[in-house]
Amino acid sequence: MWNIPTFVVLSVLGIGAHAAATSLTSSLGPVVDLGYIAYAGNSTSPTGQLNSTVTFFGGIRYVQPPVGDLRFRAPKDLDETYNPTRAVVDARSWGPICVQQPAKEGLGVEDCLSLNIWKPTSARAGAKLPVIFYIHGGGFYAGSSPDFPMYDWVAQDQKVVAVSINYRLNLLGFLDGTAVRANGTPNAGLLDQRAALLWIKRHISAFGGDPDEVTISGESAGGASVLLQATAWGGKAPVPFKRAVAQSIGLYTLPLDHEIEDIFGNVTSAAGCPTSGTEAMACLRAAPLSALIKSINNVRNNFLAPTIDEPNGFLPDLPSRLIAQGKFRRGIDLIAGHTTNDGRNFAGNPKNVNSDADVRTAVTNRYRHVTSATLDKVLQLYPSPNISGSPFVDNYDRAWTIMQDIIMGCMDQHWVNATLRTGHKNAYSYRFNVPNPVDFAANPWRGVGHTSDVYYLFNGATGGTFHPFNTTEVPVAREIIQYWTSFARSGNPSAFKRAYSPVWPTYTENNRVVMTEDFISRLTMYSAVVLLSLYLAAVQAQQVGTNKAEVHPPLPWQKCTKSGGCVTQSSAKVVLDANWRWVHTTTGYTNCYTGQKWDSTICPDGATCAKNCAVDGADYSGTYGITASGGALTLKFVTKGDGTNVGSRVYLMASDDTKYEMFKLKNQEFTFDVDVSNLPCGLNGALYFTEMDADGGMAKYPNNKAGAKYGTGYCDAQCPKDIKFINGEGNVAGWTGSPNDSNSGSGTYGTCCTEMDIWEANSMATAYTPHPCSVNGQTRCSGSQCSDYCDQPGCDFNSYRMGDKSFYGKGLTVDTNKKMTVVTQFITADGTATGALTEIRRIYVQDGKVIQNSKTKVSGMDAYDSVTDKFCAAQKTAFNDQNVFANKGGLATMDKSFSKGHVLVLSIWDDHAANMLWLDSDYPVGGNTATPGVARGACATSSGVPADIESASPNASVTFSNIKFGDIGSTYGSGSTTPTNPTTSAPATTTTASSGTVAHYGQCGGIGYSGPTVCVSPYTCVKNGDYYSQCL
Repeated sequence: MWNIPTFVVLSVLGIGAHAAATSLTSSLGPVVDLGYIAYAGNSTSPTGQLNSTVTFFGGIRYVQPPVGDLRFRAPKDLDETYNPTRAVVDARSWGPICVQQPAKEGLGVEDCLSLNIWKPTSARAGAKLPVIFYIHGGGFYAGSSPDFPMYDWVAQDQKVVAVSINYRLNLLGFLDGTAVRANGTPNAGLLDQRAALLWIKRHISAFGGDPDEVTISGESAGGASVLLQATAWGGKAPVPFKRAVAQSIGLYTLPLDHEIEDIFGNVTSAAGCPTSGTEAMACLRAAPLSALIKSINNVRNNFLAPTIDEPNGFLPDLPSRLIAQGKFRRGIDLIAGHTTNDGRNFAGNPKNVNSDADVRTAVTNRYRHVTSATLDKVLQLYPSPNISGSPFVDNYDRAWTIMQDIIMGCMDQHWVNATLRTGHKNAYSYRFNVPNPVDFAANPWRGVGHTSDVYYLFNGATGGTFHPFNTTEVPVAREIIQYWTSFARSGNPSAFKRAYSPVWPTYTENNRVVMTEDFISRLTMYSAVVLLSLYLAAVQAQQVGTNKAEVHPPLPWQKCTKSGGCVTQSSAKVVLDANWRWVHTTTGYTNCYTGQKWDSTICPDGATCAKNCAVDGADYSGTYGITASGGALTLKFVTKGDGTNVGSRVYLMASDDTKYEMFKLKNQEFTFDVDVSNLPCGLNGALYFTEMDADGGMAKYPNNKAGAKYGTGYCDAQCPKDIKFINGEGNVAGWTGSPNDSNSGSGTYGTCCTEMDIWEANSMATAYTPHPCSVNGQTRCSGSQCSDYCDQPGCDFNSYRMGDKSFYGKGLTVDTNKKMTVVTQFITADGTATGALTEIRRIYVQDGKVIQNSKTKVSGMDAYDSVTDKFCAAQKTAFNDQNVFANKGGLATMDKSFSKGHVLVLSIWDDHAANMLWLDSDYPVGGNTATPGVARGACATSSGVPADIESASPNASVTFSNIKFGDIGSTYGSGSTTPTNPTTSAPATTTTASSGTVAHYGQCGGIGYSGPTVCVSPYTCVKNGDYYSQCL
């Protein structure tokens, strides 16, 4: 039912020609007077959180009811003549929604054309606050404004007024045909939107809004509506808005003329009406809604949608063609983008897309006009995963990418680039990369699917119901809402951004940057990637070694077996990553890359750049602070030479000095000593493995002439885009300087592979983390692939985060004031190198004592002390995180990757993106530390700022030594470290046995141990020190 007016007695004394001269009140709530009518609003929000800060006015008519003779016609304005006896209408709740598809009686009405307004409670008429006008999605056949409450937008910013609308859908909004054009109006639903905008133009000032500062926004069909409002009448007519935000522009196949007539015939037949002529329209207008419901359900979803009408009509041609021809309203500030995996919602279930034929079917099911010849060409451009070099993991990956590019991915770029061509420079592009957790839990294969951004913009609402965000979701919602409201206020999404948000650069012809909204990933992803802050503060710091010979520092290590002991690999060395090196022309000394920029004359494209540029030898100690002595390697944080170098990354070389040493980890253990006593909060001394190519990619990519000898071919599970050379080409396309590091940048491409973080640590916290990927070996990525290929958060075991805050740190069980031995065992089901990987176990040795890893102390979790698939699932549940680890195959994927061999990486770095808080402090900042998973270390949330650390702790360092690799139980005993102080010999054992048996690799003895001492057959209890025995 429509809102029932509450009439009040008005005094006519002093009433002039305008409503502003009166002061109406109502017991219902705050009143806004429009002269022809007045509305009483509601200052109580559904959440209860925003009471008094936002006033809501709902169900406000903006045109006459589209019923009777107005059915299937353009909307007709209200009589807005000044009315001295006007009513105060109860506008404290939503108006009725429009008829939906599938349709049923009682779900929606025809008399539904209303809008809703949210304003700051303190805003008065004439306040001139910018206005955000939101158009809901739903494929033009479903959806309604109550699904998209905008309380948060206004409450958070307090400098905007928000509006949402209902518009006619499906049959009632988009019926077309010869008869309609003769006696009605096609695209009536789009005309409803325009009528609402014009109402806003006339009346929003009474609510405190500025009619000249209107931003239209929408997602999916709403995003398509934003586009269609810009192309209306071929761009000839003025538009009642200044800015536009188009999210996941959802405009599907528009019906052809013969299809329009077929649809009209189906509709009239189902309604019991003539199929053509004026009689058909008269019958349809006279038909009861129940008859039209039958007609609506007689037409497939998406078929009743916008159509190309007459040359002078609202939509005179395909919008893509109008954009290409410049036939759109120019001068509009623009944000356009989509989610990482928009296309997955439209490609069907991955179980049903396995072959080329399935890909064809998936495309033609949704795009019925695609010819066989066109589809052949499309499949050539998106090659089969069976073809060498194809970027697709499987045919489903291929199908959804095609669907995404057709539906969402191309149109936003098309419009942004066309805007630039008009000379208007205020355009922005984005990709939203945070999944909707509710949808992801139900359908993990969708990834960051369609409408993921909507979840965060509208408080997780469905049908207006409040969904409380968790601590990792709140910053995402606040950030994206603030970008949108900042854009509405100024035309610049960064002008009033959140303090923690990065600056969003404009999209220009020379800087075609696509902003990635990735805050959830930022909350968890930095457990492995060596970030931008690793790279040199300036390229000048690398000029000390012009054409310098490459001399690799030695790092001998030991290969061990249980039967033969350990053998030293005395010829082993390390090599500096190519990204740190001086890059100059092959014929001279001119920099190819300086600061944040490539020299475009030397590097106009990736292939040319690889031919014109060379990486040079390195001064390891003088420039990079890398020193080796015996079996120890020290990495210094800041090194002052001819310039300043920050951090470094090196790889272990094989004996021939031209390839990386490859480690096959299954049924083996990896052991090393480490001293982190000189690593304060905010730093990370990391040791990890990645599935790089042994030769650095030389064999696969002929343009790569440097190879492993010069540290090329890096990849990891974060798919970093800041690598200067990928696949033998310069990563120059789309290269953009980092917004928070003046000496780094990122390009169009990233480089991905499975990664095993053995050790990420400073003196306050540590974690070990597997990161499975769906790609096979080092793989170049672009666009959404870079966030989709790998489990970027990984499954981390951080003792502090897992609830034991007394285990690791200064003076604690594992004392970081002292050197320690770290043992990592890769356990298989059958105890062989070919068996299935089932567990990754951690052991420490210090002061002659073997220390079992800490156990989890998290509510709802069992007491785990190692990484298993079961641990990871339990952790994700307890922390309310998405189990991307399982989605990427978990330990089974790590198993396959380990079988191929991994390269050892050692590094030291600080974190320009998140201040290393994800490792050693409370994260996200502001999160409730009582919430499981937020507290990760004892460092202050104000710590870790790179500039502060570089200034206060330039001499920080990490030392790795005594590396051993071999059979489980062969690389450690009482430990590699020497006790700092003399210790008294302990008794041989003080173990008290209990009943039961111990599984393979489990603890079976040691001082203070009180568990079972008998191993399951055929294993025996082997003493590895006074404090630890293990079933081997």
